[in-house]
Amino acid sequence: MNSPKIRVVFENQSLMVDTMEQAHNLADEKGLDLVQVAENVYRIMDYKKHQYNQQKQAKKQQQSRQETKEAQFNLGIADHDLQRKIKDICKWLNQGAQVRVLVKLRGREQSRPELGHAMMQRILDGVSESGVNMVKPTVKMPEGGRDITAVLKASK
Repeated sequence: MNSPKIRVVFENQSLMVDTMEQAHNLADEKGLDLVQVAENVYRIMDYKKHQYNQQKQAKKQQQSRQETKEAQFNLGIADHDLQRKIKDICKWLNQGAQVRVLVKLRGREQSRPELGHAMMQRILDGVSESGVNMVKPTVKMPEGGRDITAVLKASK
């Protein structure tokens, strides 16, 4: 590069160098790589180690992202369908996913939310009977809302 001065950063110290050749010589003396950070700014570092740490950090962030599945129920669901969905919820919890259970109340069902709470309790009982260890679920129903929501998480 044809730049008048080049800034080289090494171990939080900033050095001003006249030519790229001098910057390369500094990096070679340390046995490290010269990496361009910005225009006229270079860093002396072990680039392979830097790449490894970035990959490791990206993998850690990817693992910390927890998958959320959702299962929706109506009050008129048949017993077999209910058991099938409970089985799916148990499978998802065993895989480590977080499951959001939604009991939808439609039309006149909204005037009888206790039926929705009873359905939610049947679902929670079915999941706990199948042997899945889970953290105590949080059940919410907003005032005048149309659905009852519970978030299930498997305990570790």
